[in-house]
Amino acid sequence: MGLSHRRVPVEHKFSLIWKRELLRAFRHSKTYLNTLEEEERTQIE
Repeated sequence: MGLSHRRVPVEHKFSLIWKRELLRAFRHSKTYLNTLEEEERTQIE
């Protein structure tokens, strides 16, 4: 039981870091996609 109790906070901390990194990457990809769409729009015009 002691091992599982010791392991939980580490996984929780890791998941928090992972979520933050994922959100940052998602935000970057979103802005990247937006700039791509804008470039395509200007090329069409």
